[in-house]
Amino acid sequence: MARHTDDHATRRRRRYALVIAAACTAMLSGCHAATQLQSAASPSSEPPATATPALGTPALDERPLGSRRFRDCSAAARDAPARRRCLDEELAYQQRTLDRLVDERAAALDAAGRRDFQAAQQTWQQDTDHACGTGADATVADDAAARCRIDRIGARFDSMSVDNVPPDAAGASPGVWVKATPSASGAVDARVRDAALSIQSAGCADERGRVVCRNARLRIATSTLREQSLAVPMLVFTPAGQPGGTLYRGRLDNGFADGWHSVALTDIDADGHEDLLVWAGFDGNYGDPSYRYYLYDAGSGRLEESAALAGLVRGHSIARIADGQVFVWSRSGPCARGEKTIDMRGPAPTVVASRTYDTCRQDAP
Repeated sequence: MARHTDDHATRRRRRYALVIAAACTAMLSGCHAATQLQSAASPSSEPPATATPALGTPALDERPLGSRRFRDCSAAARDAPARRRCLDEELAYQQRTLDRLVDERAAALDAAGRRDFQAAQQTWQQDTDHACGTGADATVADDAAARCRIDRIGARFDSMSVDNVPPDAAGASPGVWVKATPSASGAVDARVRDAALSIQSAGCADERGRVVCRNARLRIATSTLREQSLAVPMLVFTPAGQPGGTLYRGRLDNGFADGWHSVALTDIDADGHEDLLVWAGFDGNYGDPSYRYYLYDAGSGRLEESAALAGLVRGHSIARIADGQVFVWSRSGPCARGEKTIDMRGPAPTVVASRTYDTCRQDAP
């Protein structure tokens, strides 16, 4: 037994040493590539970076290149060929992700808008080929060129995604989102401006016309929220081509008509800090989405789950969230309807208004 314990400890030390060595090598080789990327990237291709905690790093402008899967692959790589395989796989993954978004955006436009959009995409492709020194279909033989393309693809994805909600009557955009499809292993990364999200799960499957991932772990960070990890037994995504984003950020006072988002950052309790909603089931009214709610706690600087809010919403569907109040509704049969207003501005969620009515009666609202 002692020998088995010693061997196990030795293997752990060796694995730890290999990870540290790979990380050090990646850091040394990344400095030169980062300098080339800074000069090659278009200054208008991505919103300005903000000094902010991001996934696994102290600041967004220091965030490692690519997805978490790529970072894990690079850290575990023992030699240059292995690291190059990680880079090639990441480039292919990022390109597929961008291609899906391009197809979705083009499909939502009329003929004239589609022509303009495709022309803009072609211009971006030509600029990327020029900046990175290789054609889109050519073999990317240089590590710096591959990193350049990954960087520009990420910037293009962001610039296309942060402009997908029309301004409201006051000229302000109510929110922005990105849409991404989980990989075969149930992983996905998304970013909206300075908010970064990474999801790992035990795998995903089609259920009720949605993509459901089980035993998911979310890592979320923004400019005001240090990186935090949350575990949910179930996480739901809308499939490609259907309304709803992977990561949404902004107000929800215009309702949920634009689609059901998997993860949403919004100020639920009107305290000036972003809170979090996670689509974690189908326990809303008649199988509508149900959420886990995480409220920002100023004392700890962390998101804390609100079981009280979830309990008050259970069995209802959310209509909108505005001014520290959550408006929900329910229906039963062809005529019975219910509405409830939950005030979030006190020490605990409180129902401040509630009514039921019959839509089959003439005096129904």
